[in-house]
Amino acid sequence: MAVAVIISILASMVLFAVADARLTGEIAATKSTIAKLDTLLRRQWMSYQTRRVPLPPGSTAADRLAALRQVMRMELPGVWEDVTTDSALFTQSGGNLPALNRAYRQYKSSTSADNQFSSAECLYMIVTVAFAAESRGMFDDSQIGDVDGDGAKEFIDAWGTPIRFIRWPIGFVNDDYHDGTATSAERIGFLSDIMPPMMEDPSGNCWPDANARHDPFDVMAKDEVAFFVYPLIYSAGPDKIFDIYGGVLGANDNPYIEVSSGTGSAQDITARPTCQAYKILEKKDGDSWPSGAAPRYAGRPKDLNSWEGGASVGANGELNHYDNIHNHSLNAGR
Repeated sequence: MAVAVIISILASMVLFAVADARLTGEIAATKSTIAKLDTLLRRQWMSYQTRRVPLPPGSTAADRLAALRQVMRMELPGVWEDVTTDSALFTQSGGNLPALNRAYRQYKSSTSADNQFSSAECLYMIVTVAFAAESRGMFDDSQIGDVDGDGAKEFIDAWGTPIRFIRWPIGFVNDDYHDGTATSAERIGFLSDIMPPMMEDPSGNCWPDANARHDPFDVMAKDEVAFFVYPLIYSAGPDKIFDIYGGVLGANDNPYIEVSSGTGSAQDITARPTCQAYKILEKKDGDSWPSGAAPRYAGRPKDLNSWEGGASVGANGELNHYDNIHNHSLNAGR
């Protein structure tokens, strides 16, 4: 009997060791996939510092910045609406869409893609279309899937979950300081790991103080809220729960930089929202918000459902985002 007990204990220890080794390997494999994706997207991101954009005579530095943001939206789409929505500056009818955007539209038309995994599907499209030559052979079959079977593939993590992408994740946090129920004084200035401290004006509106870390693409400092930000590529991790707010759902399924209402256009980035909109902890998925208090910034923690092959899982009254694996933790672009 004593021998049997010892064998049982040893067997349990071996099983735990095997499980730990498997988890370590899965995390390492997912980090490797995300690091490869980041390497490619970083190259495209940095190219916008010197990117030429077509502008009519008499255009200002502010006009150039607006045009550049439209190019970034169309060439680094985070949702399918980014691919198919024209702007006042770049239209299909005018024949002046960026070449990559035209290629993306053709790619999308060859699939039955919907919004279920749109950010992950857009990420796969960016890598395989914009970097067709460079990405060939970088990823094996275990890193690629089509979880929803719509013909638009995704890069997947070691647990079979699509790896998501947010171009401007300005509400992103990776610090548990933000998880406590915040008072107004606490949340102003501590909104995210990316955004500079928030300033509140006498009317209760918020404005990020971008002086310390200004947007390198705004070389003439024409936008007072243009601060440094870098794309987020992220896995849900071992628990398969993202709990990262990916954007406003609606006509334009992306907050771009800032919108003045629940949905808005890509160019609507100037409205000062009330500070009430910036609470990190929010009501559980499905609860209604007071008028004007809808969340504005992508990348922030939020107790959200994650969609896995049509099944809704994840909204559990907790924030389960600290096991997420992402490129910001790999010191990408930071």
